Amino acid sequence: MATPRSVGVKASLALMLLVTITLVAHTVNHHSVTGVIDRNHTKHHPLVRQHGSVETQAQLANVETPNQDTKEEKNECDSKDMDNFFTAIPYSFVSMATHLDQPIQTEQFLNCCRALSEMFDKLSASAFSPIKSGFNTNIQLINDKYLTDKKRYSTLEAILKEEKGRNYHTSKGSASTELLWLTRSLIFVSELFDNIEDKPTFYAAITAAYEASVKQYHNFLVRSLFSVVGKAAPSKEVALEGFTINKGDTGKPGYTGCLYDSMYTYNDALSDVCSNIEDMFQKEADITIMHRPPS
Repeated sequence: MATPRSVGVKASLALMLLVTITLVAHTVNHHSVTGVIDRNHTKHHPLVRQHGSVETQAQLANVETPNQDTKEEKNECDSKDMDNFFTAIPYSFVSMATHLDQPIQTEQFLNCCRALSEMFDKLSASAFSPIKSGFNTNIQLINDKYLTDKKRYSTLEAILKEEKGRNYHTSKGSASTELLWLTRSLIFVSELFDNIEDKPTFYAAITAAYEASVKQYHNFLVRSLFSVVGKAAPSKEVALEGFTINKGDTGKPGYTGCLYDSMYTYNDALSDVCSNIEDMFQKEADITIMHRPPS
């Protein structure tokens, strides 16, 4: 019979293996995944998403003609007292998403990714440390390429085109391969944000995000190991607390609704950036970063 200690060790090892393969498995042949890109996500406007609260339901009933209560809640969410990880993040995809009619700037993109990676420590430093490590490895190797010639590689498109021209873009260790895996990681995170509110537990949200993104790249053994990850995932309450700026903020009236609204605004921008990069890979290199199976 397995002892509690052996179960805990197995859970930790399984978690390390899973996230490492999920987010840093650069040896996977990304040409093996084919299909049409489908990033038509439902946008989560604060006034059209079901939050379940009486306060929010009142908003939904007055979308066409907002009343004073709706304005007061909006002002409340704009207050510094309601700041959270998504409103206080120093480099946000929200700003980047307003310029997607132009090539994505390498430095700005990497800064946003670095800022997002801090989220893993806030959720659970021990459980998510392998994911953060994978994130930072991707970021560092892309940055190394950028630093060799900042002017030449000022955009992600320039990096991909240069490596594609040398037929190096699919090689292990190329900046393009790192960008491909970093984008897959970002899509996983985007799917996680998309599921946190609706799923009953944080583990359920992680599972849904995994199934909608990187699961397709794993064999049966690795997929089976995913069930063990739940033992290391924090509770939903702890996860939400991790997004707060000050401990105890989740107890403030209206705070949770404002937190979700901020999350969806951020996630819509993140999703748009990922879609842009996917389109770039498809156009410039005929590579599909993420195939989305039919629902």
